Amino acid sequence: MSITHEQLEVWFTFLRDRAEEQGTPQMNRMAGYAYGYGKAMLDTGNEEKAAKKLTWLIDTSEQFKNHANYPGRKAAAPTTPLD
Repeated sequence: MSITHEQLEVWFTFLRDRAEEQGTPQMNRMAGYAYGYGKAMLDTGNEEKAAKKLTWLIDTSEQFKNHANYPGRKAAAPTTPLD
């Protein structure tokens, strides 16, 4: 599995925004820690530890899967217009 900074950022941004909407600074802080740690692990070449933080961000975001900006929806969206 290849983890990128962009993947971490997408999921972090989504989760951070939901935490701000709900007024839950603890979730915001935990997401920030996971994001920062994941980025640091990528920078040092430890993709396994970065993957664990990405998994945490994705799993925690699951509670908001019905939100219009849920990153998982973008992958499933049609690439051509529907008639």
